[in-house]
Amino acid sequence: MPILISCPTCQDPESKIPVRVQNQGRARASCAKGHTIAIVLCHPQFDLLAQIAAEAIVDGYYRDAVSSFAASLERFYEFYFRVISKKNGILEDQVEQAWKRVARQSERQLGLFIGAYLSETGVAPPLLSEKSCAFRNSVIHQGSIPTEAEAIEFGQQVIDVSYPIARDIYSRFPEEVRAVQKSMGDWNWDFAQPGDVNMSAAGGMIFNLSMSAPPTFNLAENLAFRRSQRSRQAS
Repeated sequence: MPILISCPTCQDPESKIPVRVQNQGRARASCAKGHTIAIVLCHPQFDLLAQIAAEAIVDGYYRDAVSSFAASLERFYEFYFRVISKKNGILEDQVEQAWKRVARQSERQLGLFIGAYLSETGVAPPLLSEKSCAFRNSVIHQGSIPTEAEAIEFGQQVIDVSYPIARDIYSRFPEEVRAVQKSMGDWNWDFAQPGDVNMSAAGGMIFNLSMSAPPTFNLAENLAFRRSQRSRQAS
């Protein structure tokens, strides 16, 4: 699913360009006036996937949205594990070895996250309910086709799990967060073509974790805002 950005040359916040993001948040696009842009979105993978999921709901692709929200949560587990490992001074090669053992198995990734969170905070982490896990599995593994309401409900539950924890580590461990983001990203413009304007974007999209960000995130309200943006752009 594409995400929407503004052209840095036109500088018109009301005019949005649909961008199909590739791995590492890199993409090329052009605006209606022909300006070409090489874009690096300096966001963690879990944030990009949540953004793609939200746009999928707006576009009516509810099954894709559930899949992307589920992937976002798994990538958040990895991100949290790496940030806490960095904070505890664990060498990066040891972190890589540990993650490699669980990288292909979702349940083991969840276990690693639970262990890291419990060790760091002294309490068990919030997790998806059994009902939400069963719903996710029915969509991803059994071919169930969710309704819009079901996709929104699942997305909100994913955000309710990850958003507060993300706010906490971003505020308490900003240096470790930046280091992990840099190590997991590939933020350069070696893919740009002659004539492209290089553009980077940081900060959150779904996970807007600046100091002014609200303590909670309402997905339904965010989707309504996205739809209003689409309507203004089309008119």
